[in-house]
This record gives sequence, C-alpha cells and structure tokens, in this order.
Amino acid sequence: MILLTGYGPFGDVQDNPSARLVRAVHGLSAAGHRLHALVLPVSWVHGPSAVLTAARALKPALIVGFGVATTRTEVQVEARGTGVRDGADVDGKAPPASDASIVSATVDVAAFATALNAGISQDAGKFLCNAWIAEVTPNVACPAVFVHVPPEGMAPDRLLRALDALPTWAATAY
Repeated sequence: MILLTGYGPFGDVQDNPSARLVRAVHGLSAAGHRLHALVLPVSWVHGPSAVLTAARALKPALIVGFGVATTRTEVQVEARGTGVRDGADVDGKAPPASDASIVSATVDVAAFATALNAGISQDAGKFLCNAWIAEVTPNVACPAVFVHVPPEGMAPDRLLRALDALPTWAATAY
C-alpha cells in the first residue's frame, strides 16, 4: 500500500489541489500497490501526527505527501525540510517550538522528479508542508517524500505514471 496525503482548505485556498489529487487516485493501484488517500487538516497539532498514526496502522511501503505552493508555477519534489516553522494554522494556532535541523527525503529525489516531470526544490517553506517533512520523514519506517503542486494542481495520471516508473520504491513494506 502507498499512502498519499494532501491538505484540506486554508486561508484563500478553499479547494486545495493536493486534496483533489489524492482523492482522485484513492483506491487505484500503482507500482503494484493499492493507493490510500488521507486529507490532512492544515493544523500544527493534527496534520503531521495524522500521517504518523496512519503509517502505524496501514504499514505503507511508501508515503508521498502533497501540498499546494501558491507562488509556484511547477510541480516540485522537496529534497529536504527543516524544523523552522511560521504562520497560524486553520485553528489560529502558532507553530510549536522546533529546532532548525535539516531532514532529507528518503527516496531518490532526482529519479522521482524525473518520473514526475517535476522540478526539485531545496526550500519547503515554513508552513505545514515543511513540518510534514520534518516530522513524518524521520519517524516512519518506509521511504517518504513531499511534493508541492501549483495552484492549478496536477493531473492524477501524471502521479500514477511516476509511481509506476519507479516500482522499487515500494518494494518492501515494514
């Protein structure tokens, strides 16, 4: 099973393209695995922790997180994230204290970006997408990577083709 996460509405983004993407492929198969979608609240407390809870319960072979980057014009695979956080969430809460340590994706970012026909980013921002990388990646026993989509989103078949192009990512569940 491959766990795919997207985010729900926040601020001016009431129809989050990351949620649309993961819902569109939920229940389909890619790379020999069933795809399971999870739409996360844009919440410092409940967002990344929901991924960790799902990972413990579902035991995925791969986790791919998606979020919208309202200022970007292309799909970008995030090579890393940090503990640096800023901004109030949908509940009006400030981010929890964290350190600035760097956490790298645990898949071959260049290969995934090529398969996805995407760019590579070294800056996941300071909001919940960055927190996803910093909190999820080091705390799951399977490969994990985060992808930013532009406001217009990404076609679901593009994701399916990318996952199928690199089936060895999802070869072993924990």
